[in-house]
Amino acid sequence: MRVNRFIAATVFLALFLFPAFELANNDHATAREFVDVGESQKYEKVATLIETTRDYDADRKRVEDLISKHAGIIQVERAAGLAGRRMLDVGVGFPPDRFDAFIDAARAVGTIVQVEVVKNNKTDEYLQLRAKRAMLEKARARLEALQASNGSVEEGIHVNNRLAEIEGRILELGVSLGEFDTQNERCIVKLRLQEPDAAGSSSWLERR
Repeated sequence: MRVNRFIAATVFLALFLFPAFELANNDHATAREFVDVGESQKYEKVATLIETTRDYDADRKRVEDLISKHAGIIQVERAAGLAGRRMLDVGVGFPPDRFDAFIDAARAVGTIVQVEVVKNNKTDEYLQLRAKRAMLEKARARLEALQASNGSVEEGIHVNNRLAEIEGRILELGVSLGEFDTQNERCIVKLRLQEPDAAGSSSWLERR
């Protein structure tokens, strides 16, 4: 009985206190308690290219071919405007070894208006994601222990619901971590191709 009460008390904390727990953005020490402090540095490189074109259809095709040639994966795509004011915005992820080559090739498509490459250190963000996943996995283990204790039907339903929620959050974190796990650098290109009369139009490209 004492063991079951201990498990129940532990799960009570997991069910009602854990959902409110979030790591603060600057809580680096907490994050590092759950992961190896010798973790490799993680970086994100974001390039912004804005180009004008007087042959929109042909140059759009050239951009699409270059993305395919350099193994890019389109994450965001938006085309807008009528003839003379058309504009294409794409956000593309690239393997690190293809990033610079794509930028060099893409610069030759139209007339360059802006080129900017920003490199950000994402190590602490990565460690915080790892810490969150570790805490979720601990909460899942506690819930699974309660599930095995053969409680009431109502308790079982509640535990199953919480387990499903936690599994979903672990899966989401896994996707985010997966972008870094296989390599130490995430590379993104935000490219706009626009006809001259579309200059000045706003889109997601300006939002940092």
